Amino acid sequence: MAQPFNASTISGAWADSVTGPTMYLRGRYYISCLMGSITSIPTNATVTLVQWSWNIANKPAGLIVYLCDTIGGCLNVSDYQSAGSEAFRGRSENAEY
Repeated sequence: MAQPFNASTISGAWADSVTGPTMYLRGRYYISCLMGSITSIPTNATVTLVQWSWNIANKPAGLIVYLCDTIGGCLNVSDYQSAGSEAFRGRSENAEY
């Protein structure tokens, strides 16, 4: 499912980053700002590979991290702090994450 990060596999890509929210309590949902391309993308463009990297200081035991798109798909990336996946393949490239 997840693959090691390999920047050489990127084609027609965009990149973005956000600073996540401060987490105060266990058992709560915290949501980061959406990320999306700042350039115009053809309406028929589709995703082939999504790569990500996330980090947290003092990662609490049991932390669950999801990478989601605005189309409604989510991928549990809790065990993959820097990886890539084709789980979003075929979805609109105009989705935000």
